[in-house]
Amino acid sequence: MSWFGVPVLRADRLLARAQRRPDGCLGPAPADELRIWLAHALFQELMLTMSELFTVRGLLAPEVVAEARAEAAGEGWVAGFDGVLTIARAAIARLDRGQPLRLPVPVPVTLSLRTGAEHARHLHLRGQTRAAAREAALRVPLVIAKRRRLLLG
Repeated sequence: MSWFGVPVLRADRLLARAQRRPDGCLGPAPADELRIWLAHALFQELMLTMSELFTVRGLLAPEVVAEARAEAAGEGWVAGFDGVLTIARAAIARLDRGQPLRLPVPVPVTLSLRTGAEHARHLHLRGQTRAAAREAALRVPLVIAKRRRLLLG
């Protein structure tokens, strides 16, 4: 999986771990599905919607989280994984208690920027210099555009 040409989750790992669903289609393993949702919030949208929170809620078994975290570490974005997971868990806890919650739940700009730098470094060290440069070049403009949209929306 990639956003704007920057690979985040390795397709070969996703396919190797995919599971056949009752409808016959392949779907991601639970740990991969959790990473997909958290990476989408962190790298792409900078927010979590109500439906994403409900989906993530169903994936929070300790063994799923541990496996997803280990995969995120290997992909170079474990600090961002931890940060957005903390945000999601806090929002889910508020919903479970019936407390008001601002939706969509924003992902802090600083978390996205730090994770982008962490991920770009990881890509560079793995020899993916073009992807690393793309991550570094696009992260700030993407964050500005997404934050502006959230503030205007």
